[in-house]
Order: sequence, then structure tokens, then C-alpha cells
Amino acid sequence: LAWLIKTPIAVQILFVAGLLVAARRRVTVGLLLLFPAALYMLAATRSELLLGVRLVLPAFPFVVLLGGFAIRQALETRRGQVAVVVLLGWLAGASAFIYPHGISYFNEWVKGPSEGWKYMVDSNVDWGQNLPELARYIRQNRIEKVKLYYFGFDKLHRYGLEKQVEMQAPPWGPDLVQGTKPKLVPGWYGVSVTLLPGHLFPKEYRDYFQYFRERRPDARAGYGIFLYRVL
Repeated sequence: LAWLIKTPIAVQILFVAGLLVAARRRVTVGLLLLFPAALYMLAATRSELLLGVRLVLPAFPFVVLLGGFAIRQALETRRGQVAVVVLLGWLAGASAFIYPHGISYFNEWVKGPSEGWKYMVDSNVDWGQNLPELARYIRQNRIEKVKLYYFGFDKLHRYGLEKQVEMQAPPWGPDLVQGTKPKLVPGWYGVSVTLLPGHLFPKEYRDYFQYFRERRPDARAGYGIFLYRVL
């Protein structure tokens, strides 16, 4: 799943095409490239770490090299040259679009990074890296206070947010919260997307952020922090 939704679709197309070219032309080197990639992917599926795409990154160089077989054959014809330009342009465009939020990239199979958190979170989208964007949004919109449920280890004082941001405790345990739902009052709230699904919490708190999870955010700080205005 991580490979399917975190790898640019252009790379996936080139990989499949390169594999077909190598198989049809019986290119031994090309088929040998598939072996370490498949072996590593198979080993990763048997792991209990479930760290997402970074767990299978060592297979990517072989995927890219196999794509080279497709490019080499495609360049032999005019139509193939156009296809290569389109695919590489698509890849370049995806890279430019996501910059500088590369960690949060998801491809078009899941409607991009704004929807990817519904499939994978944690290191696949949010490591608490979006406090700078939060600070920028608060200042640009002159927001006096944001109650923030944060996933990460960055510090508010690095961005001058001590007065504008009030940290809220996620429901890691009963000693940190009262009740199975937050008591909301009118104002701005920020929630790290890794917290929204609730899978990291004890069973009784899995739906702690259901209210935020089921509504569209009013704004985003990068792709890692969603902002909601409660009226």
C-alpha cells in the first residue's frame, strides 16, 4: 500500500513498462534487477514494524533502474519520445507541487497529500514539521489563540508561538484528559493529522477526534496540521 500511494504514478508506469520490456526481450540484467526488489518487498511485508514507505525505500533504486529499460526503448520512436517527456514532466511537476513538504507526498490514486492521511499517517505525512507554517498562518490571519493537539517534538518558542498557541494534551491515557471527547468552546483548534484516525490511542479514546475527523478543515498548516474554527 505504501509503495502504491506514495510513489509517483509516473515512476510506477515506467517500472511496469520496463519490466515488460525486459521480459519480452529476455534481458537477463533487467530481470535480475527485479529479484532484490521483490525479495526486499516480501521481507518487508512480513515485518511487524509497519513503518510505511521508509521501510521499503531500499527497493526503490531497482524500481528506477527497471524504468530505464522502458525509457531506452521508448526513445527509439517519436511516439515513445513524447510519452517519456510527458511522464518525466509529470514527475517533475509532482515534485515541484509538493515542495517543500516532501514527507507528506501522496500520489493521485488517493487524491494527493490533502487526502493521504486517511490511508497512512505518522512518518508518511506528519512528524510535527509544520509549526513554521502554523506560525505563518496565525500571523497572516491575526489569530489571537489556537488550541493545538500536536504530534511531534518541535518547540513553540522557536517560532514565537508561546502566546498564540495553547498546547492541548492528546488522549494518550486517562490521566491526561477528562472524558472520551474533548470539551470544545468557540475558537480555533489545530490537530496534527497523525492524531485524527485515533489508532495510536487506547481503545476508549479511538474516536476522541471524531468531530474534527468528520469535517473538512478550515485551513491547513502544510499537510501535517489541520485547522478548524469552532463557532
